[in-house]
Amino acid sequence: MILANLNLTLDSFSKIPLSRQLTDRLRREIIEGNIATGSILPSIRDLAVKLNISRSTVMRCYEELAGQGYIVVTPGSGTTVCRRLPGDLERMTAPPALAPD
Repeated sequence: MILANLNLTLDSFSKIPLSRQLTDRLRREIIEGNIATGSILPSIRDLAVKLNISRSTVMRCYEELAGQGYIVVTPGSGTTVCRRLPGDLERMTAPPALAPD
């Protein structure tokens, strides 16, 4: 499982909702390359059990990351990290920087 080597801990006493904590943490791990593009993420159920949180919390996280373009959720096939991340798209469409004169 891809998250076996990651230390995903959530603070149940924080004012920040668990789904937001999980979303922020997974997004950061993806952006930093700790979770590679194309990686298969655990099922909602498996991740909820691993983190001892509700499935609806993980579902909200996955829905948010999918909406932002970081993951693709395919019912019956699993959840994978997108091969092209949102930042990649920005770099591809940004005009080239002009060289100083």
